Amino acid sequence: MSRFPAPRTAGPQVSWGKIAAVVYLPTALFEIGIGAINAVLALDAHGLGASIAISSVIVSLLGVGQIVGDIPAGSLATKIGDRKAMLFGAFASTLVLVVCALASTWKVLLVTIFLLGAINAIFMLARQAYLTEIAPPHLRARAFSTMGGVQRIGMLVGPFIGAWVIDKFGLHGIYWLAVVMAIASAIVVLVIPDPELPPPPPPASDVVASGAQSGDEAGQAKSSATTWGLVRNNLGLLASLGVGVLLVGAIRAIRFAAVPLWSEHIGLSASMTSAVVGLSGLFDIALFYPAGKVMDVKGRMWVAVPSMALLGAGIMLLPVAHTLGALIAIAALIGIGNGIGAGIIMTTGADAAPVDGRAKFLSVWRFMSDFGGAAGPLIISLGTALGSLVGG
Repeated sequence: MSRFPAPRTAGPQVSWGKIAAVVYLPTALFEIGIGAINAVLALDAHGLGASIAISSVIVSLLGVGQIVGDIPAGSLATKIGDRKAMLFGAFASTLVLVVCALASTWKVLLVTIFLLGAINAIFMLARQAYLTEIAPPHLRARAFSTMGGVQRIGMLVGPFIGAWVIDKFGLHGIYWLAVVMAIASAIVVLVIPDPELPPPPPPASDVVASGAQSGDEAGQAKSSATTWGLVRNNLGLLASLGVGVLLVGAIRAIRFAAVPLWSEHIGLSASMTSAVVGLSGLFDIALFYPAGKVMDVKGRMWVAVPSMALLGAGIMLLPVAHTLGALIAIAALIGIGNGIGAGIIMTTGADAAPVDGRAKFLSVWRFMSDFGGAAGPLIISLGTALGSLVGG
């Protein structure tokens, strides 16, 4: 497409403080738990008797479960409302995490991690749909880039808190940490009221006016459109910009495989590899808000194109990195590329989503992004299998 679609709704005026309270705080708490688990999941699976190959499969099931859960998550959020879906996701994940903490075999862990991924899809979809409803249009990109930054911060902080928990309570203490974080996020959603929203603007041609609604009531509005019907009605958009979203998800995921594998290829230790990845993550986190401001002021293309160009350039340059210094520089370039693209997938999804069937549409949007994220590392594997790591 020559440009990204303009927002379809004018949207309400809600303060940053309200958005932080009802969206960012529960998101940060939830992601801390998920980040802590991600750091040691393979190690725990191996400790429960799984082979290295099976341990890798168990780690991947978190993403697979999320893909499987994306479409049903949209239907659930449409039926019960965005905030109630967030609550359901937080409480359901709590139960699954308790089972993870008590698991005595890797087979139990395999099933529960898949379920956790599917439930995580509900929580993520619901908060995206809810933020789409309450974020003012002129701040929409900043709202979503900040949420992307909050997710990254939670994923970065989680392993550090998890390291302390493991030291005090053992490896399975990590799941109890995630249980506490999930309960805390549910409590925040439960006790903080919806922001007061003004009456909606006059309906566009594809929107039926329904009067003034609160954020939760708007999320609870029943949609007459089926998921498949929304796909048909937006086929052109999904076949163009949606495919772009799929490719963005793929290249973002590729960096998680490419940098560690190349680091090992040039002989760096595991601890040094971790430090290089962490440094890249710091650049990633530092740029999320400026990226959102550029998207709001200049437009989505001003961020999307440079982000993908820098990410692609960084990955292409990896084969010329034969020293630690060169790898750090390229990893930093990759971090900058990903950082300036924070929130671009959620923002363009919010721009494109129709009011009638918003959550269902966003579930398809998330499915395409998550599918790309799962396929990305497979591209590296396929290329490596057919030739070499450089080819991958």
